Amino acid sequence: GGPSMQGPGEVAAAMKVEIRFVKASASAITLDLHVPAHLEAIAKPERFELQWREAKREDDSWATASSSLKLRRCTKGNLKHRTGYMFRARAFVAGEGWSEFGPETKPLLTTLPEVPETCSEGLRVAAIVAAAQSEKETEKSETSARLSARREAQLLKFVERKAAAAASMQAAVKAL
Repeated sequence: GGPSMQGPGEVAAAMKVEIRFVKASASAITLDLHVPAHLEAIAKPERFELQWREAKREDDSWATASSSLKLRRCTKGNLKHRTGYMFRARAFVAGEGWSEFGPETKPLLTTLPEVPETCSEGLRVAAIVAAAQSEKETEKSETSARLSARREAQLLKFVERKAAAAASMQAAVKAL
């Protein structure tokens, strides 16, 4: 073997950028880009490239969100709500060029849009329940959340109707 000096390109070759999920809103996902500390000690990345695609479109090619990210924390906006997205990133090392892309994330979900405050309390709760379920996973819960939201809406109507009926009963009793 030769000397154990890092040859040019070797740091970049070994530098895999890991993506850590920070938070999601209805239209954006915030991520932290993480580089192994021992590699950063040798060569600090100058900038990062972040790529993304919709998770359920297997054939989808990766789109570049930006290839000049200086900060480790980045937010990808203009996303569809309640949709899974996958991300991957790579680092640019001065004098060596781009690293390979690091591991892609598992599908990260955007949330449901915020329900306006004016909405009736019951429906807000249904939306929160649905949003919590969407965190949990996939389209199976999507249909069940939709069903349970519909069921809750029917229940609400039923309760309101009962209350209205009771009120008109009382009014009728008073009239006697």
